[in-house]
Amino acid sequence: MSVCIIIPCKNEASRIGKVLEAVQDFKRGSKERVDIVVVNDHSRDNLGKLTRGFEGVSVIENRKTGLKEGLLTGFNHAFERKAGVVVTLDADIANLNKKHIEGLVKNARAGHLAVGVLPHFTRGKSRWAKSIRIQSSGQRAYNAADLAAVLKDPKVIKHLAKSPAYGTSVFFYDVFKRKFGKPLQVHLGGVTHTRKAKKAQKLPRFRNVKMFASQLVHKGAARRIK
Repeated sequence: MSVCIIIPCKNEASRIGKVLEAVQDFKRGSKERVDIVVVNDHSRDNLGKLTRGFEGVSVIENRKTGLKEGLLTGFNHAFERKAGVVVTLDADIANLNKKHIEGLVKNARAGHLAVGVLPHFTRGKSRWAKSIRIQSSGQRAYNAADLAAVLKDPKVIKHLAKSPAYGTSVFFYDVFKRKFGKPLQVHLGGVTHTRKAKKAQKLPRFRNVKMFASQLVHKGAARRIK
């Protein structure tokens, strides 16, 4: 059963290198085919050129723009390659290693969806904040057959065609939970977002409200899917 690893990103040339090194390390230790795909979302830096310098890494240009479209482009590639497990990773994380990826893949095979939990996800007192961080995690692994079935659901197709770009990961989390049961959690010890990425997360209040509203749209749509 092959594995396809998808890394959707934009302007991450200065950060994606360490992630690709971890992914290549995982590939070298795997006994099955591993496809590594970077979905370039119209980057203005030299991300495309940089990633093509990594052996065994394919670069696909995002058909449209945004994370949602980047994920869908990557999923379609994984299906064309007949992958058994589809892994998605953020390009702006640090301290990722092959053991983390192996844990995600193993749990996706045991269940339907495995979601990576970074240490800072569980900090703080708010249960809702902890929960939404986990649900929106970009580090995850899908059983490809289950993912394909979800993407063929007419209600999912209709929602994704008009839904906001932010919060797509939350939508998939909730849909998988409703269809297959609660996704498995894989703790990724030591993994964190880069300092620049953390700084970018400190958005003005109106931006946070907009993102929260997008998540509610996705969660509301997921509740109508069985």
